[in-house]
This record gives sequence, C-alpha cells and structure tokens, in this order.
Amino acid sequence: MHRQWKQGQVSWEEHKDVIWLCRDGVRKAKAPLELNLARDAKNNNKGFYRRILLEDMLRHMEVRYMIRDSQHGFTKGKSCLTNLVAFCDGVATSVTKGRATDVIYLDFCKGFDMDPHSILLSKLERYGFDGCTVRWTRNWLDGHIQGSVLGPVLFDTFINYIDSRIERTLGKFADDTKLSGVVDMPEGLDAIQRDVDKLKKEAHVNVTRFNKAKCKVLDLGRGNP
Repeated sequence: MHRQWKQGQVSWEEHKDVIWLCRDGVRKAKAPLELNLARDAKNNNKGFYRRILLEDMLRHMEVRYMIRDSQHGFTKGKSCLTNLVAFCDGVATSVTKGRATDVIYLDFCKGFDMDPHSILLSKLERYGFDGCTVRWTRNWLDGHIQGSVLGPVLFDTFINYIDSRIERTLGKFADDTKLSGVVDMPEGLDAIQRDVDKLKKEAHVNVTRFNKAKCKVLDLGRGNP
C-alpha cells in the first residue's frame, strides 16, 4: 500500500486508513500476549517468554550498536577469547616496551541477580526499548531472580556505560571487569586511581558494589612501584 501511495495509485486518506488498521491490529495482538506473560509469570512457566524477550533485546542491541566495544560477554561476534586477546594485547605491548603496568581485576557482587529493577528498567527505556518490551521485562523481574537466560543480557545493559569516563583501558566480560594502565610515572598512578574511584562511584550510583574479596591487582614490568 505504501508503494502504491507513492506511485499515486491510492489517495493519502486510503493509505492513512490502512496504516491505522495495521496499528490497531498490532495493539490488539500485543494485549493478550502481555496478559499471558503476566499469568505465566505467576505460574512460573517462563521459558518461552524469556526467549521471546531475549531475541527482541538482542536484535534491538545489534541494530542500535548499543553495547560498548569494551563488553565481550554475551555479545554477538565476541567471546571470552576475544576479550582476553584484545585486553592482553595492549598490556603485552606496554610491558614489552619496558613500561611498568598495573592490571586491576574487579568483580561485581552477584552481578546477574543484584540489579535494582527500577534502575534497570529506566535504562531499558533510555536505550530505546519499546514499552511492550519494558513491561514484559518488568513482569519477569517482579519477584523473580533474573536467571541464566535473560540475566547476562540485562546485566550487559545495566553496566554498559560504566566505563564512559575512564582514562585507561577497560575490558568487560559480563560482570568480570579488568582495568589496566601504565604506572611508571606519578601521573599514570594518579590516572588509574581516578578510574578506580569513578568505577566505585558508578557502582554506588547504580546501587551495586564490587566484591572486595575477588578484586586483585597484578603488577607487571620492571620497576613497578
């Protein structure tokens, strides 16, 4: 119908009527799906709808180029291997040049299950997910742990911009985060400390925190202070 209108074969009024009929049909089709989603969530029959949500979210994230390059976990075309290669390549280059380099390993406390739901849902809206997807996600999250299907993808969204103001190199595989930087000069030490402080602040703003017991520092290179 759109092509026929552009070619002058139908009037704008006819074209507009068809558009409204299509939109009305979509709205009517979505309504029972949302009711079924809420009903099945209460009955704990979640597998099918989780996969619908997962496919919709992954498609949206891919089309919008939403996830930052630093994230390699549960992202199309990336893996644990690409995460290690990309991160270690930069570290190895600095160490080969004789530069003292620090690598700081950070880990969120129970990352997949501790996302504050209200903050997560507001981020989904900010990233342009449609109202239907946000409502479906809310139905799943209310009273439930996110689980192994949706949890990782939701967490990628939750911490997506945690490194937006980072000065040094940061790599992420879901909730496992690595920060590296050259520290053979005082300004290098100051920069990596500022980054750690920014990450801690971002975690606090998002009502989450790092697991201190799993956070480690690896000192590399000659003369590392």
